[in-house]
Amino acid sequence: MPRTKWPIVIVGIGCFCVCLLIAVLFTVRVSRWFKPYHDQQLFGITTVGTQWLEITPKTPLVGKRQRQMIAFDLPPTIQRESDNRGLLLSDGSIVKVEVELMGTDGRIYVLSQLSYFLGFDGTLLAYYSLFDLPKNVPFTKVRIRSSQELPCKRIFWRDYNSWEAESPI
Repeated sequence: MPRTKWPIVIVGIGCFCVCLLIAVLFTVRVSRWFKPYHDQQLFGITTVGTQWLEITPKTPLVGKRQRQMIAFDLPPTIQRESDNRGLLLSDGSIVKVEVELMGTDGRIYVLSQLSYFLGFDGTLLAYYSLFDLPKNVPFTKVRIRSSQELPCKRIFWRDYNSWEAESPI
């Protein structure tokens, strides 16, 4: 190849690499628009009762994004309690749920902040979180109990960035 074409080839390869990098970054960003949540299923259909339900995830739960929480996918008979004291059952009683994470650092983290997300189909997700949950600690066990029986469609770990998804209400 003549000497005068080498600079053109090098510039062409450089432009190709820059375009490839932009395409990869754009693809990652666009994919998060369609799937902003990193969810890990912990338990399927179950009823949480007054005894501790201890769950050992298949892989430890690790916070890699801005917010982490344990989520309960609830049947339509369960509603949001207006004063945020718990979950409202169809008979008018209020269920209080306790959620704990056991970290590899030996500490127990109590997820006491309750928030909700109401889906377009009317399903209610109840989230339990802790504002300053450490991101560098893997959690190997989840413990859950409630003041009375609480039916759930599923229980899962949710890890997400608020700017990539709608925040819970």
